[in-house]
Amino acid sequence: MQTHDKLKHLLQESERNEYALPNDIDMDKLAKDMLAYIGSVDSELRDSLIYASFYMFFEKEKFSPQQIKGILLTAIDENHLFHGIDENGTDSVFTRAFSVLIVPIGLRSHRKTQFLSADEMMHIQAAVVRYIHEEKDMRGYVDDKGWAHALAHAADALSALALCESANVDSLTQILDTIEFILKKPRAIYAYEEDERLTTAFIEVYNRKILSEEAMKNWLEKFSIPKKNIPPDTMLLAVSMKNFMRSIYFRLKEDDPIKQTVKQYCKCRWVK
Repeated sequence: MQTHDKLKHLLQESERNEYALPNDIDMDKLAKDMLAYIGSVDSELRDSLIYASFYMFFEKEKFSPQQIKGILLTAIDENHLFHGIDENGTDSVFTRAFSVLIVPIGLRSHRKTQFLSADEMMHIQAAVVRYIHEEKDMRGYVDDKGWAHALAHAADALSALALCESANVDSLTQILDTIEFILKKPRAIYAYEEDERLTTAFIEVYNRKILSEEAMKNWLEKFSIPKKNIPPDTMLLAVSMKNFMRSIYFRLKEDDPIKQTVKQYCKCRWVK
């Protein structure tokens, strides 16, 4: 395995040369090295180089579809997506939060060539949903180490899953249920635009038009908030849900049939 410094230098050179790579590079080995350092506390290596390079290498087809599949399935395994999953406030969050970001860019490639089987798609969605239920570290930006942003990255994965051709009533319903889980169990008001990223996931589900309008309205009604006498210990929950509804409201077209349903859950409780 390459050292931290050698990998960083290689990826910096690649970035400077529009993501070109040496002709003799072993792409399997490079992928393994990048995944080994995907949770580095060096934010430049982790975020600006490894994540950005995976994205560009996938887009430029530096990796074959089978190699992308291998990278994607490795990223969601126990050593990456679930590395240190019981921890909170430790550096292990960077491995998890950046492993889940491989899902949206991997699925972006899959949508072009359909290299994942139905069983593999189910496995990926199950892993993402399990991860969201088990992640305990809600930090956004970490001083001196950069973005963790685990829930926002997981929301991006939900969006990507909703866009896939294989998405059906059951899988889209599971995505909505997972969004509901996130919003109804906040440990604090989501302050790093997690609500916007979750809104994108909702919009992707909605725009598929696979779930009925009635089903979507029934799901939105789960976010009904009492206008009076909200207990103090549920105020964070109420604020998070209301912010989510407001985000949805401004993303829908004016004549959208569910917009009025959303509007009634956007009002401040002190306004009649």
